[in-house]
Amino acid sequence: MYEGELIRYLRKERNISQEGLADGICSIRHLSNIESGKSTVSYDLVLKFFHRLGTDVNLIVNKDIQQYGVELYKKFKELNTLFYQWEYDKLYELLLSFESKYILETYYRKKIMYYKAVCIHELFHDSTLAKALLL
Repeated sequence: MYEGELIRYLRKERNISQEGLADGICSIRHLSNIESGKSTVSYDLVLKFFHRLGTDVNLIVNKDIQQYGVELYKKFKELNTLFYQWEYDKLYELLLSFESKYILETYYRKKIMYYKAVCIHELFHDSTLAKALLL
């Protein structure tokens, strides 16, 4: 279950213990079972966990995340980091491998096209192709 895997990843990313996340929401054992995929998680619990984790609930209902799981979330964090550090050469390389691995349907697809357009503009000075990607 990608929900449990995603909750565990986000919890660890934010350096929150299972006790801290579960406090007042559910038992530590139940959270542990959710994270390990032994128990299903209700939408109500997801909302509570995500609120405590400071995460947008849209992440859990995103079709692309549902299909590819935490791996896709991690890759997008890497893309975002490269983009905001202006590492366009590394970003462009990663985007090329990314497109061959994932078939995206949601706003992640639009974000990929935007990043690619910026890379093409910055690396190859091709504003015509960059604009075409965005249209």
